[in-house]
Amino acid sequence: LGGMLGSEVWSITEPSPGQHAWLGIDYPSPSDTQLVSPPLDVSANANLILTFSHRYKFEFGQTTLWDGGVIEISTDGGQSWVDASTYGAPAYDGVLGDPQNQAQNVLKGRMGYADESPAWPLANVETIDFGATLAGQTIQVRFRIGTDDAVGDFGWEIDDIAFQGIDNTPFASVIDDAAECVAPTADAGPDQTVSAGT
Repeated sequence: LGGMLGSEVWSITEPSPGQHAWLGIDYPSPSDTQLVSPPLDVSANANLILTFSHRYKFEFGQTTLWDGGVIEISTDGGQSWVDASTYGAPAYDGVLGDPQNQAQNVLKGRMGYADESPAWPLANVETIDFGATLAGQTIQVRFRIGTDDAVGDFGWEIDDIAFQGIDNTPFASVIDDAAECVAPTADAGPDQTVSAGT
């Protein structure tokens, strides 16, 4: 997690029993927060592809996309970031921020995810193919939310983040327990004889 108010905005949630996802809320005052990946070693021989499941609902009014989120990439250890659209085609909804300058958002003027996701309240699966332009480099990817001066909403829920075309294994995984399962043996004791009605 990174940015101003990162731990207040981002948390792990449980959208359904046993299912966990990251949730970055649409904070009701100015914020700039990020969910940042570990370093990813991009393969020199395969396209880099990002797949994730998400749903979002950001503050929206009239024709103004007040709050929203973007995906960014760093090739220098997080010193600088560029929008994912530099290398691929995220399914952004429109330009964030208000043109009348009634409120300030760090992402103002940028394309981003805003208003409601297409299948809201259900999640959409999105795949971004970055091609071979980042081949052989070590990169980081971050999901970034920018909010303005007032009014919040649900935010951005992200799950099932997966990368194809990387050589390292930077994420923890859940695997089956290697131990052998042994069924319990029930023993209620010897049979008994009792009188009727006892």
